[in-house]
Amino acid sequence: MTERQPTTRADNRLLALLPAKDRRRLEKHLERIPLTYRQSLYHARQPLDFVYFIETGVGSLVNTMANGAAAEVGTIGNEGIVGLPLLLGDDRAPTSVYVQVPGEGLRMGAALFSAELARSASMRLVMLRYAHALFNQVAQSAACNHFHSLEQRCCRWMLMIWHQTHLLALFAALSIGLAVTAVWGRMTFQRSWRAWVSRHLIDAWLGGDRYLHIELGNGEHQNAEYRITEDARLATDAPIDFVVELLAAVLTAGTFVIVLWHVGGALEATVLGVSFTIPGYLVVAAVAYAVLTTGTLMIVGRHMIGVIESKNQAEAELKYAVAHLRERATRRMSPGDVQEAASEVAMALGDVLREWHYLAWQYMRTTYISHGNALLAPLVGLILCVPHYVQGTMLLGDVTQAAAAFVAVQGAFNWLIDNFPRLAECLSSANRVGNLLLAFDQLETAEGTPAPAGNGDRKGPSLRP
Repeated sequence: MTERQPTTRADNRLLALLPAKDRRRLEKHLERIPLTYRQSLYHARQPLDFVYFIETGVGSLVNTMANGAAAEVGTIGNEGIVGLPLLLGDDRAPTSVYVQVPGEGLRMGAALFSAELARSASMRLVMLRYAHALFNQVAQSAACNHFHSLEQRCCRWMLMIWHQTHLLALFAALSIGLAVTAVWGRMTFQRSWRAWVSRHLIDAWLGGDRYLHIELGNGEHQNAEYRITEDARLATDAPIDFVVELLAAVLTAGTFVIVLWHVGGALEATVLGVSFTIPGYLVVAAVAYAVLTTGTLMIVGRHMIGVIESKNQAEAELKYAVAHLRERATRRMSPGDVQEAASEVAMALGDVLREWHYLAWQYMRTTYISHGNALLAPLVGLILCVPHYVQGTMLLGDVTQAAAAFVAVQGAFNWLIDNFPRLAECLSSANRVGNLLLAFDQLETAEGTPAPAGNGDRKGPSLRP
């Protein structure tokens, strides 16, 4: 058993209202402790061992019915005390108190608190005034729950805990500052990376007059202008976004996996006469479900990268045909030349529309998985909670919370499902940039002109600073 650590400082407002002599006497018996989420401070109809003065966080007064249904009837924060039945001469209460918002608090033994109440009339007066305030809060909550909508009740609850969680404003400011810093860092890195890649590609294109010979490579038009501008942009912008989003998904998964593990608990089952226990079975189910849906998507959308690459190539061919038509239009064209140029543009446009048709089919196939997962995940979470709910070991509120946590974990685990089309677009652009570099290497081998690797000797102008 750990030794109690007395405190000389308290952030509880009820303690601050006590006369100095009463407060000094209580400080000898107060012990600072952490308050964790869903921690029980006392159970209904059981003796109270301690009283608690919450400093940060919120406790919920919960009334449980005979059928197991539970409802919050009041909240206690740093304005009050947990353990008022002792003030009224009883050591038990019809309600339970759980920590709703984690934080810290001070506690002292119930017998010592009762002795201090009997010793000090001024302390009893302060505590009785708080009891009156708590009674009014419970009465207001009952009226609000009867007459007000869910949105109004939520606003009331937020107003009630605003002063009890005074660090919320600080955390909100830090969160906003972190988000702004993340945007600045992400876009700065994207800009620097794209500048480096674009300068390298342009230097390689201009070096040794390769722009005169790079028209065809790897059996297709290279369209270096399109690849240097559009493909290089997609290949450098998207990966940074993916890293940031993947990190957010990992943090979300880590947070809600803990919630899911504690809320769901273990599942005891018997199969063929063999009994076994699955600890954290909701987490296990979430991982298995995510593996199933992600694997299915990978199979269904396995051709999407190639289809997008073909679509981008067709777009580049169309741009090449239109640019070629503009160049020929600078000189007088015969009717036959006009007809030939129009035919080239029409053929390139037809290729683009055909590739878009193929891409639409790919999107439709993957949408079956992504949209179906969005609809099924909440239902799967609820179904998985049925065994505990039927056994009475999980209340309806716990089922709702577990299902919400299951959906959050699924959203994090299924990051690939939500971002698969964008990832395919990025990989397609990266492949096209790689093919352009491969074409440069082939020209270097054929002509004996080394591709530029830095700012050393090279033929042609350089865009490097």
